[in-house]
Amino acid sequence: MSDSATVSVSVCVITYNHAAFIAKAIESALRQKTSFDFEIVAGDDASDDATPRILAELERLHAPRLRVLARPANLGVNRNLAKTLQECRGRYIALLEGDDYWIDDGKLQLQHDFLEAHPDHAICFHPVRELHDDGERGHLPRERMKARSTLRDLIERGNFIPTASVMFRNRVAEGFPDWFHDLRIGDFPLNVMNARHGDIGFIDRTMAVYRLHTGGTFSSGSNAARAREVVRMYEHVNDYLDHRFDRTIRGLQAYWQAVERFEGGDVSAARKLARIRFAAPPTNRQRLMAGLMAFATPVYGLVRRLRGTSAG
Repeated sequence: MSDSATVSVSVCVITYNHAAFIAKAIESALRQKTSFDFEIVAGDDASDDATPRILAELERLHAPRLRVLARPANLGVNRNLAKTLQECRGRYIALLEGDDYWIDDGKLQLQHDFLEAHPDHAICFHPVRELHDDGERGHLPRERMKARSTLRDLIERGNFIPTASVMFRNRVAEGFPDWFHDLRIGDFPLNVMNARHGDIGFIDRTMAVYRLHTGGTFSSGSNAARAREVVRMYEHVNDYLDHRFDRTIRGLQAYWQAVERFEGGDVSAARKLARIRFAAPPTNRQRLMAGLMAFATPVYGLVRRLRGTSAG
């Protein structure tokens, strides 16, 4: 079981201080029913809670299917992700963060079969249930998805692929750009890298739960801090794609910069930046919010308060 020569799918699990969640994540992967061999590779980024002990016990029970990579020192989310991915031996890789879990034991089989049948696709994904500390909040992605999307859709619409839902062809031998390691956002750049090689398929079946909780490393930060990181990430992605989508990406960056200025009280600067986003493609909810910020600022402020100050 899980011999390197026979593994078809690798489940890449990254975790840090997920003691309350990690067993459920790993067990949801172990329950998968497949006609092929798969492995689970868990990269623990030097957790200082009970996560290492829980993983060690799970590995004792389920090796060699489960391999735990215990980092001697904290690498940061993207370095841990890159190193864990590079240990994956399967033809395909499915992502599962240590605080999420799968709810369909046919998930890996369905996605594996999809990619086998669609050689022109680099990625496939599906809807997930969104679980907050106070209960479920519906499904992601929230918008209606096409059966087939492209790199352009990913750039224009943002990261509509929930991390716990994605499976992609294993290209990690190609390595990662140096800038990837220092970002705090890994899923979107990784999807961009993969989407350069093929289309994105959507399987309309809810098969995972995405947790959004106060201990999240990125989602729990302030909108201003997240905005700065998103702007930095887009700068690298723009260079990586040789500025093929420059106008769109510059508009997206302007929006997040506008959010940061607005939260900092510089409404005049925020409105100027919002006008840049409003003039750029694509036309979507974010462009509407940019228009409100630029031309109806009191209404924008009211909408933000009603939505709990969410930036998007």
